[in-house]
Amino acid sequence: MFGRKNTPLTAADLEDLLSIHPFRTSRSLWAETVADAISRLTSLTEGYAVVGTIAMGMHTRPRFTEQIRVLLSCAPSGAWLEALRNSGYKECECGIWTLHGLKLSISVSSSSATLSVIQHARLHRLFGMDIRMAEAKDLLWVYLEAGELPESMSEAVELISNCPQIVEELRSELVKQHDLVSRLDRWAERAALARLSNYSERVIARRAV
Repeated sequence: MFGRKNTPLTAADLEDLLSIHPFRTSRSLWAETVADAISRLTSLTEGYAVVGTIAMGMHTRPRFTEQIRVLLSCAPSGAWLEALRNSGYKECECGIWTLHGLKLSISVSSSSATLSVIQHARLHRLFGMDIRMAEAKDLLWVYLEAGELPESMSEAVELISNCPQIVEELRSELVKQHDLVSRLDRWAERAALARLSNYSERVIARRAV
């Protein structure tokens, strides 16, 4: 099931994948920890959206992650953070809270990209709860603003390969941000080359049969 190219992940698939933790904790404890973190996100009164690997999985291929990344438009309330502490979460560094190996990463920003992500985030049901996840175009915007980081570029190229229509959608919104448009064009070219390479490999494989 997992790893099929161009097959978006369903919420049920994602829930199954997030229940599997191969390292320090048992499957059941890991599933409970992920579900607990998600329940805390749904209780946020601030605008938020889940980004990163989990959101990527809804648009590309699923993969395991030890981190839930969240964008907020303003800082979470003191009461919300205190509830995290009381439940055993430890802040290992600024904005990153851990419990049983899971990292809950909280980024606060009022940038145009962040606000767009939050505004357009859609609800997906995981572990019996509705959670707001970023749309493909807005995820790409986040990666563009992150700069030329290898991880950002790699995930952006994969996102473009699976959702090529988002390039033109985003380019129309970035007309005055020439540096981001230039980066977008370079990544779109990489995605096109990757698709061509994959197509060639499939043709060669078929001929070899």
